[in-house]
Amino acid sequence: MSGLMHMVVVLGVRLCLMKRLPPLPSVLMMAAATGITATLVMPGFSKRDDKNVVVGTQLISVGSPTCGDFSKMAAGLPRRIIKETQRLMAEPVPGISAVPDESNARYFHVVVAGPEGSPFQGGVFKLELFLPEEYPMSAPKVRFMTKIYHPNIDKLGRICLDILKDKWSPALQIRTVLLSIQALLSAPNPDDPLANDVAELWKVNESEAIRIAREWTRTYAMGN
Repeated sequence: MSGLMHMVVVLGVRLCLMKRLPPLPSVLMMAAATGITATLVMPGFSKRDDKNVVVGTQLISVGSPTCGDFSKMAAGLPRRIIKETQRLMAEPVPGISAVPDESNARYFHVVVAGPEGSPFQGGVFKLELFLPEEYPMSAPKVRFMTKIYHPNIDKLGRICLDILKDKWSPALQIRTVLLSIQALLSAPNPDDPLANDVAELWKVNESEAIRIAREWTRTYAMGN
């Protein structure tokens, strides 16, 4: 797989089964955040290579690992991880990109679009996710790389989420973790904080905390 993945956004009729993604500006920002080249194809045209055909207001990975590529890349990985990764690539979580690293298939480059209606809307947040040797008996290790003002995420990017700690179960999956992080951005919980100063302000002056969260989103998660 090449160092850069190419992504295509095409306007027209949809030819490839994909989940609905965020609005086009957020999609392009997500592409830029991961060092991906985004190409806009004008209406009436499509973009095709030997791996992908996509039409519609969609973001498609062109040159990123296909299921076949990943199987070669993931030799020696447990079948559980291979199946989960293949599903993530075939059925991506809307608003989230999770791509295995080309040199370590246990390490994922994750990008989350700030949920609509939250103080993080419009932001593009980079995270890293690692599956330890004990996975799925142990939870994935996840942290934010992009700075964020949130009561449940500290300055080091560590996340206070029960399923990453004592509520983890082998029945849960990478997908579950990504959805839970997305939900945490939609509904911060200052009663179970990791960043105590942020949580305190969230409780006593929520409007001010939300203002700061939006300011941090503009500063650290937009256009970077």
